Amino acid sequence: MDSNAIRTVGVLGLGKMGGPMAKHLLARGYGVVGYDPVPAAGDKARADGVRVLADVAYKSGSALSEHERQRCK
Repeated sequence: MDSNAIRTVGVLGLGKMGGPMAKHLLARGYGVVGYDPVPAAGDKARADGVRVLADVAYKSGSALSEHERQRCK
């Protein structure tokens, strides 16, 4: 693999769309780090091999999921 190649992908939202996307990425050899505000979605993704975060802040960056935006309104 190229030294500049993406090796880990972050997925915000691990439910109906993000969960299957994360599984496909794992099957293709990528590391997957994810977040979902719904505990059941995170639990399922964790069982599939996703590293599930407790919140959306990761390392020095941060992100805001659509779920979080809706809760803030």
